[in-house]
Amino acid sequence: MAAVLLVAGIKGGVGKSTLAVHLIESLRERGLRVGGIDADPAQSVLMRYEQSAKRQGNTPAPHVRVGIDHLTKPDQTLRACQVIVMDCAAGMASADLLQWADVLICPVTDSVIDINLVVQFDRDQPRPSPLAEAVHEARKLRVRQGMNTLRWLVVRNRIDARATRQYKQFHAILATGESRFGYQVIPGIRERILYRHAFMQGRTVFDSSSLSLATLAARQEIRQLTDTILDGVVLKA
Repeated sequence: MAAVLLVAGIKGGVGKSTLAVHLIESLRERGLRVGGIDADPAQSVLMRYEQSAKRQGNTPAPHVRVGIDHLTKPDQTLRACQVIVMDCAAGMASADLLQWADVLICPVTDSVIDINLVVQFDRDQPRPSPLAEAVHEARKLRVRQGMNTLRWLVVRNRIDARATRQYKQFHAILATGESRFGYQVIPGIRERILYRHAFMQGRTVFDSSSLSLATLAARQEIRQLTDTILDGVVLKA
């Protein structure tokens, strides 16, 4: 079965779909057979990305299916993939859904609201958020089925390179819940105008013919993020 990488934003505006399409392209760059499941019908970013790739003549275009049912009942094309990236609508991360994922990728920005949805505090003591409770239940379901544990990555997304002090403050807050709730905090993608332009055109930074320093830096940070996400993931031949 393909490894399932589930990109789930707790709320909108965290760069979830931007991360999902770039992850697909980064995996494809490595020669892997990659499929996508678009479970965010309000945005349909993955589907628009596939259509754009076909218009541009990308060969082969990524295989994208629409609807959560394709996760539990994949068609022949998805079954042949080595990796499936699923882009979920905000708030979809239930235990029933998460049990199918090998890796949960949860983008957050440096916002009190975002972080409070990952780890909450009661009298300065961290306590599980609804998402943390859903992950815990999903892990128990996977154990009962003899599956590997669900790996939960909290991705610091849309990072402003100038906000060094704020970055450290929010990182310290998130770090308090890492060992208790079993997630790993990792750096994601910076706040770059390149991503916005590519997103509006249904493209990725890998599609650009530009060799500017900004483009090369963006590609490199996506590749590094992909390395971290794939760490420990078993891929079928």
